[in-house]
Amino acid sequence: MKIQFLLNILLSTLLFNIAYLWPDYFGFAVLLFWIPIFFIIENLLNYKRAFLTGFLWGMVTYSIHFIWFFILLRTKAYTTLLSAFYIYFFIVSIFAITSGVCFLILFFIKRLFKRIILKIFMFLFVWWFYFLFLSDYFFKILNKNIKYPFILPTVPLASFKIFLKFLAFLYFPLNNPNQISVDKFKALNEQIFYIQPGADLAYKYSHEIAIDKIYCNILNIKREKSLNKEDKATFFLMPESAFPFVLNNYNFDELKLKKALSDKDNLLLGGFHEKNGKFFQSIYLIRKGRITQIYDKTILVPGAEKLPKFWRKYFPFIEKLFLKDKRILSKGKFSNCYFELIDDFKIVPKVCSEFFWQSDASFECTNTTGPKVIFAFINDSWFCSYFRKLMQNYAQIRVVKSGISVVYIGFEGIEFFD
Repeated sequence: MKIQFLLNILLSTLLFNIAYLWPDYFGFAVLLFWIPIFFIIENLLNYKRAFLTGFLWGMVTYSIHFIWFFILLRTKAYTTLLSAFYIYFFIVSIFAITSGVCFLILFFIKRLFKRIILKIFMFLFVWWFYFLFLSDYFFKILNKNIKYPFILPTVPLASFKIFLKFLAFLYFPLNNPNQISVDKFKALNEQIFYIQPGADLAYKYSHEIAIDKIYCNILNIKREKSLNKEDKATFFLMPESAFPFVLNNYNFDELKLKKALSDKDNLLLGGFHEKNGKFFQSIYLIRKGRITQIYDKTILVPGAEKLPKFWRKYFPFIEKLFLKDKRILSKGKFSNCYFELIDDFKIVPKVCSEFFWQSDASFECTNTTGPKVIFAFINDSWFCSYFRKLMQNYAQIRVVKSGISVVYIGFEGIEFFD
């Protein structure tokens, strides 16, 4: 009996995690992970065992699911191996407690309902709201903006076109009417070109070298694509933090980058912005040889870009993890900014956490009238490859729900979602 119990725990864990680790191949497995748990719950005798079983399932399952967080701590934070493990173990334990509570509710349902169909329906209902709670509400005890949508079962399923078509059918009546046509979006795709940020230390520590690399990339793209012969506007895009310096502190007339841009060229890149002694994570619009517009990020990542007073008081060690020797950033005031670069529609910038954490109303820019396209500037260089895939899958879900096309600009390239 104990062997069967452990096998069911391991089978459920396996099905759950392969869906998130390899969503392109096994994303469908997230639809099956609950079946072994159903049989486990049916054989439990009391609430105590239900909680302990759920806690055990959570410890095993979330220790694999959150391996991306451990890798992030080891590669991006100022921490030792031991302290990284302690933080990782703490996060896994907290999530395991939530799964223990979930199993308690499932055990209550088992005792409440006798018909198997009702049990299964309520079983799935509880699991969905459990993941919705983890996604949208659990982290609000730390900060009102934080969400973790990548835990939703729909995220690995978004790797499959048939599932996205099903979602599109469900959300079609709710889609934002201010969307551009498929033909216009395809035409825009042909006008967009990606510039890869530098990965070497010289790029990160010398603004002259960074500018020179961007300058050379633009010239190479123009030469290869024969862009100088085109009359239509072109867009050169780089992700959040692609230019790791305060761009507005330099005399733009003296930068050779100006020579690479013609009057029809638009360069949008992520960099830092200084104003009145405050620093911002920003998107620069550069056209006709000068900075014409700056958008400041409005939702910052606690612990990585700023440290709220609550965190500073109760979790002061976090500042040493990610903010040591780094600027403390301020948040922008206006989230409804847009770039009017094409007559037919507006380009709305979203910077990383804004794109993933904003409410549906803010994401759809309801205050911005007329057709629009979202340019999502994402710093996904912090994350391992499978987690970057989950980020892109969630981006596709947001597109389907809103009906607004998205140009997703990450550190490995550009994706077009419509």
